[in-house]
Amino acid sequence: MLPVGFSLAVATVILVSGITIGARAEAASRKGDQSDHVSTEAREVTYEEAHDLLTTFLKVRPLAVEKSGDLGYKEFYFFMADMGSSPCSPCARQGQKGVYVGNFQYYAVDRRTGDVWRAVFCERIARRALSRLQAALRKRIGLTNAEYERLKRPGPLCEPGMPRARSGN
Repeated sequence: MLPVGFSLAVATVILVSGITIGARAEAASRKGDQSDHVSTEAREVTYEEAHDLLTTFLKVRPLAVEKSGDLGYKEFYFFMADMGSSPCSPCARQGQKGVYVGNFQYYAVDRRTGDVWRAVFCERIARRALSRLQAALRKRIGLTNAEYERLKRPGPLCEPGMPRARSGN
């Protein structure tokens, strides 16, 4: 069981991240349209919104998620997430102390829909917690369900012959 202080800290980070996502989205929408009319066309997800979406979903500190190269897929933002490190068990058995193995995960966020993909192989991430965050983001950018269905597309590295996630995971 986690200490109460730890749970409270995680809840605070999630709350602050959610507020930050909303504030950045509102500022981006005001900057994009200075007139008094209401736009009916959805705007693109900003880099900051994509970053905040990912850090909130992964429950990591913002500095743990960094921009990564686009791999030639300009329709996506790419990120590397440092998910922590752990002691190297085989190294310790060989008498090597203090050796750690990093856990880095790579993600892509669709600039139009906010869909999140594993960026190493073709797998769209569909989790309840992420879906809630994406629904709030899509509402802020003015993306309706019908528009989402029209705009969604395969993720990066989903071309024929590319590695795929095993089904059932």
